[in-house]
Amino acid sequence: MLVLAAKTSWLSLSGFLVHALMSPKGTRLWLSIEYGFSAFCLLTFRAFYQDVALFPWGLPVLVFQAAVLLLMAKYTRHLWIDDPTRLSSR
Repeated sequence: MLVLAAKTSWLSLSGFLVHALMSPKGTRLWLSIEYGFSAFCLLTFRAFYQDVALFPWGLPVLVFQAAVLLLMAKYTRHLWIDDPTRLSSR
């Protein structure tokens, strides 16, 4: 994930590091998945559409990225976050 973020720009890598430091313990794996998928979408767009502008041709990529992250957050986020209250209630 960090390699993909570094390939897109230093700003995305620094944003990830600041966000990871500020995130609660137990959510960093989920945060890495989110940032990794976002970096993957950006690299995919740049690889296939090198000569076109990000706007408006990047909007379908943005919609795809938002839809997948929304579905992942709704249905699989609990698999990646350590919730101590959930573990103690079993």
